[in-house]
Amino acid sequence: MKRTLLLSFFYIFCISANAQSTLISGKIMVDNADEIVNLDDFVIENLTSNARTKSNEKGFFSIRVQPNDVLLFKQIGIEERQLKISESMIRKGFIDVHLNVEVIELSETKIKPLKELERKY
Repeated sequence: MKRTLLLSFFYIFCISANAQSTLISGKIMVDNADEIVNLDDFVIENLTSNARTKSNEKGFFSIRVQPNDVLLFKQIGIEERQLKISESMIRKGFIDVHLNVEVIELSETKIKPLKELERKY
């Protein structure tokens, strides 16, 4: 009897916890790209609930959120971005996420003349 009661409370708790989250959709756009960026396989992670999803080839995604959750957007070669979810974003039901290509600065390098290299080999 106690076990059944405990399982019932656990089931009700899970349903109420899940009912508080809302499915929100969005589109990823890369602003400073000189060439076409592959928009699929962006990882979108809800850092609050640990839920994860990926974008499709057009940059669209959907993920469950609650107010004040933080979403992390990441892909190799693109700057990571965190976005805090507001009530207005949830009411709207759709968000546009603008990202930038990651800039990697290289340190100065010295180039040796070709003749100097040929002497070594």
